[in-house]
Amino acid sequence: MSADFPSLDEMMKALDAAMPDHRWKGILQVLAIKGIADTRQLQDATGFARDKLMRALDRITGFSLEGSPLISRLLKTIKQPGDVKRPPAIYVLAEGGAKLLHPLGFPTAHAFGLMQDDHAIAHVLSMVSVHILAERSGVQISTDQTLSYGEGNVLRPDHRIALAESRSVLIEVEQAASSALVARIKESLAHHQAFSASEESAMFEKEVRMLVNVKPGRDFDRTISIWQTAMLQLQNDTGERLNFRLIALPLQLFLSSPEWDAEVSERWRELDAEQANKSPVLAEMDEMPSAVRGKRSARDDAIILGALAMRFQDTEDLDHLKPDWGLFDLATEIYEAHYPHRSKVDEVAGVPMVSIYLLREYLNKHPDLRKSLNQAIHFNQAKVVWSQNNVLHRMGIVIRRFLSYHGIRPSIAMKAYAAIDEESKGYTVKCEVRKELLAGDEQETWRIEQAMAWVLLALFEYAQDLGLGRPDFW
Repeated sequence: MSADFPSLDEMMKALDAAMPDHRWKGILQVLAIKGIADTRQLQDATGFARDKLMRALDRITGFSLEGSPLISRLLKTIKQPGDVKRPPAIYVLAEGGAKLLHPLGFPTAHAFGLMQDDHAIAHVLSMVSVHILAERSGVQISTDQTLSYGEGNVLRPDHRIALAESRSVLIEVEQAASSALVARIKESLAHHQAFSASEESAMFEKEVRMLVNVKPGRDFDRTISIWQTAMLQLQNDTGERLNFRLIALPLQLFLSSPEWDAEVSERWRELDAEQANKSPVLAEMDEMPSAVRGKRSARDDAIILGALAMRFQDTEDLDHLKPDWGLFDLATEIYEAHYPHRSKVDEVAGVPMVSIYLLREYLNKHPDLRKSLNQAIHFNQAKVVWSQNNVLHRMGIVIRRFLSYHGIRPSIAMKAYAAIDEESKGYTVKCEVRKELLAGDEQETWRIEQAMAWVLLALFEYAQDLGLGRPDFW
């Protein structure tokens, strides 16, 4: 059903007629928090069963006010760290829904703005989860509201939680951090430092609670190290320690067992700038290139490097660094063991057991090559989405690993690459050899191209028979 209404009164009457239990109000009130929510959050907040919620969402999606929809479904889902379930559908508040919420006691409700960055959407959804949890726990919370202090200064924390005796504490939700974000983190810490030093912070705890949306363990530890590094840099810049306590907890742990009181448990980790001196993150940042000027002329370095090159050539045996074109003989020996004529139908149609046997025996005699190929084929494959481009990319890595073992890299002399077969539409390997390598013999060039292409494709097609293990993408 799709219907547009010219006024708020007609709109609300139509919604009440379609949903006499007023469930539409509960859904819109959740979307009023930040203009976005996924179906799990909507269920948690409203208590509706999934079927009841989805029917209500379908109905509300069909209504519009003065030509603007009330809500719409986001055309993508967001995978949250550590969540093993299928990501839920996401709905956002549209202009019509924001207008409808204003007279219902939500004057600041606004339509959700366009966000292309999945991290930004994940951050906002995390804020919504904290807000819903606080309301369900009977905790007074304000989300994304500004705090004015000093002379025209503003702090916009993710959450402000009411404590006993009219006091408050601030909660910030953070995503995974990298060394590239240290400048932004320093700026955030400086804003909190300035607010904490102001008169307006008198009724606030000298503490900021940080909920980190990463997996507990290594990811959490690394993000904390980044923040501690930023704390140390800010401390060195200002000559002052932070005037507030910063404590952190993985968001997952907080959502499963929230803490709203002034005193928190030992689960929380207090961040300490001094710990940054022991962090590998600081050493990593020290190694990052910076705008420093060299003390020696590049021309002098060129002379030194030239001398080193000459010494390397005089002392090293360079023959073993040359391409081993004997690979062509090896490939034809393996390939033609089963395809001696290449024209007989029964040879072409049969499984090339002899060729597979010879290639397997060759890999058995070269365990380093087998290990290298195995690593290239299976690296991180459980986390890769095997799109066509990713499969071709991974095949290319394996092909280059095989060739590099024989001192060969794809070049104008020889090209080997993964491709899509025009007839079967399946994956294949193509090989192109410059005939100058073979004294201009076109027939021999074609023969070697066929053999090399088969050997390289066999690394995938017969990977299990070769002892390499079947690739996930094959």
